[in-house]
Parts: sequence; structure tokens; C-alpha cells
Amino acid sequence: MCEKYRLPFNLPLRILEQPYFNSEQKDMFKKRIDSAKSRGILLIDDLISLPYCLNPLEEYADMKRQLIAMITKVKRGITQLTTHPSMTTDELQAITPHYREREMEYRLFNDPEIKQLLQREGIKLVSWSNIRDLQRSIS
Repeated sequence: MCEKYRLPFNLPLRILEQPYFNSEQKDMFKKRIDSAKSRGILLIDDLISLPYCLNPLEEYADMKRQLIAMITKVKRGITQLTTHPSMTTDELQAITPHYREREMEYRLFNDPEIKQLLQREGIKLVSWSNIRDLQRSIS
């Protein structure tokens, strides 16, 4: 599908470095990566996210410390930071038990300190449309 529609592939190259995948999974990822490369399909370099679903955080300050640590460790390349920022609404509370964390993510990405950190670290925010346009310019 990526080749047909000239789209990048949302599979991070650094997935092969992750310790929580077994060798069979890593072999499958490597085949997909090699196939994408041979077809000229762009891949992202890394994928990160705040682990609140696995390890619930109670306080905004805790989540902010974790995000700051993640941002300062981002390696060169295209890193997707997966987030689900939202304001708390009755509907959100009805569909997820993680509505507080999503509200905190919303606040984090509006926090002036986080915005300054991104700038200091030289991190440029891009969207998938930017990566798609890059894919289409080379294919």
C-alpha cells in the first residue's frame, strides 16, 4: 500500500534494538524494513510514548519529568512521539480510564517549558503530511 500510494511506512528502524521483542518478531520486522528500503519507502527512525497505560502516573509533575527525560534522549532522525492529548469531557471519561493522563498530555504540549525544551534540543515538529510529501518527492 505504501508503494502504491507513495506513502511512508510507520515502522521505526530502531525497533530492532528493542529488548522486548523476541527473535521471531525481530526477523519479521527486519524483513519488512528491508522490503521497504528496497522499494524506496521511507521509514521513521524511532517511536516513543509516555508509559501511562502501563504505569499510571498520578501527578502532572511526574509526567512532565518523564517527558523531559524522553525529549533529552531523542536521537537524531525522525522520532514519532505517540500521544493522545485531550481535554477532559464526559465522552472521554466514558471511553477511557486514562482521561486524566490524556488531559495531562494536553497540558504538557501547551507548557512553555516543554516548548522551550524542544527548541533548545533542536527538535523540529513535523506531521505525517510532511513525511508523506518527502516520500512523494523522492518516489
